[in-house]
Amino acid sequence: MRHLLSMMSCAALVLGACARRHAAPVVITSGEVDTPEPSVKALSTRLAAEVCDHESRCGRAADIPQCIQLLEVRAHEEMADWECPPAARRARVEECLATIGTEPCLIDLAHAPAPMCRANVACPNLAESPRARRTTTSR
Repeated sequence: MRHLLSMMSCAALVLGACARRHAAPVVITSGEVDTPEPSVKALSTRLAAEVCDHESRCGRAADIPQCIQLLEVRAHEEMADWECPPAARRARVEECLATIGTEPCLIDLAHAPAPMCRANVACPNLAESPRARRTTTSR
């Protein structure tokens, strides 16, 4: 019995060592992830690229880099009007990216007068935020 237990212990050690050799390293953290928020520039580039990809799939954007360059400015200006913390801004961009990907080709996103991204409760446009309404109504 002792010999059997000894063999089982050795087998477990060998199998464990082999499994660790090929597995990804395990990193133990405190549970907090310290990931920096993407900049407004990076987020506006992502939005512009997604809109230009949509327009390209729909046959309207021949020069993708030029399209991105033009729409980056629009996206950046639009995000400057958002009244929210960075995490809510990132969530609004992610929601917007998902929406852009599902828009039909009937909608010309590059030239539409409407904003690229719809406002939401966590990240409203500055003009729609409760703080902005208080300032304009108190005058």
